[in-house]
Amino acid sequence: MQTRLMRIGTDIDNAEMVTTDDGGRILAQYQEFMEVFSKEKAGTLPPHRQIDHTMALEPDNKLPYGWIYNLSEF
Repeated sequence: MQTRLMRIGTDIDNAEMVTTDDGGRILAQYQEFMEVFSKEKAGTLPPHRQIDHTMALEPDNKLPYGWIYNLSEF
């Protein structure tokens, strides 16, 4: 049995696709966001800004122990 990928009422097999700069393929409707799908940019950190936020931690405080639950739908 072959499974076909579906996207909110659109058959992906018949959808118009475009090729990204690094050889990936995305739906043409997302072409304006091509930068977001770049594998090269996914491996880099955002630039430092003038304002960096910090989180003040209490000394000698430990994280509580407990189970980690999967909250995603899949």
